[in-house]
Amino acid sequence: MRVHNLTSHIQRYAPALFAAAWDRCGIQVAARTEEISALAVTLDPSPRAVQTAIDHGCQMLLTHHPLTLHPDLPARTDTMWEVLRLALGANLWIFSAHTNLDANPQGPASWLARALSLQDVSVLQETGRQTPTLLVLEAPASIPLPPTIEPAWHTAAGVAVWPEDLPQARTWAATQGRWLEMPTHGPYRQMGFGQIGNLPHPMTWAQCRHLLESLGLCCNRRIGQEPEVVHRIAMCPGSGASLGPQAFAQGAQVFITGDIKYHDAQTLAPLGLSLDVGHFILEEIMMRTWSETLREELSPHGVYVHFVPGHDPFWAA
Repeated sequence: MRVHNLTSHIQRYAPALFAAAWDRCGIQVAARTEEISALAVTLDPSPRAVQTAIDHGCQMLLTHHPLTLHPDLPARTDTMWEVLRLALGANLWIFSAHTNLDANPQGPASWLARALSLQDVSVLQETGRQTPTLLVLEAPASIPLPPTIEPAWHTAAGVAVWPEDLPQARTWAATQGRWLEMPTHGPYRQMGFGQIGNLPHPMTWAQCRHLLESLGLCCNRRIGQEPEVVHRIAMCPGSGASLGPQAFAQGAQVFITGDIKYHDAQTLAPLGLSLDVGHFILEEIMMRTWSETLREELSPHGVYVHFVPGHDPFWAA
């Protein structure tokens, strides 16, 4: 698969326009290789992850966290220097999907909401809404949409597509003859951080804790009073303590995130039960889940996908 086709496929889950203004998503390290037959997926662009990707014959490493948020010359022989040395020496692309992945509630960031079978799920902090554009064709389409375009819906007159697919859809529509673009008024698609939803059935805290621990989440670091009954849960992968007040204001009994600091805990304690399960595990499972999806989707196109397990720095090696 060509590099631009692979990155376009990745951005179906992590659209570039979803990224926070301060973030540096996308290409971190460029390479001269144009064909990708093996893709490595991991959480952090560490030297170990880069070396593992190289050892498995991968031409690209897809990470969640960027190599750096503040690019600078490699003036020190530090971790970034070592990553650059390995990647450039092996002609390895490094591509990051960070806040643009976090802000897509239809993507891997909502793995926990799906694992808990939450219903009526919405984002905790909405950052924007999108509506599709309808491409109206003069005649019925004679060829199918390219597989890299995922339509919002089809009509007898044409197809509605989301903003990230519009440039490619215009190229496709031009092959069909004359066509028009028309705005639509819904349904819309949310962008935003964190998710909140309702359990299929209320459960006791003991039952809820057992369920969370069965998914690999440690519930030992708890802030606030344990509820007798849990029916609404909120979560934010990574460092989401700032969204806790919004979670409880929207009716959550339990809020799950990582990196809750001392003063954050003081603010959250009176509001409900917050769980600091660690920054690592929520995003590690997210990337592993995404790698499994990408493996299914890319295998028919001749791309092998290898997941590289990350390392939690708070645990011994």
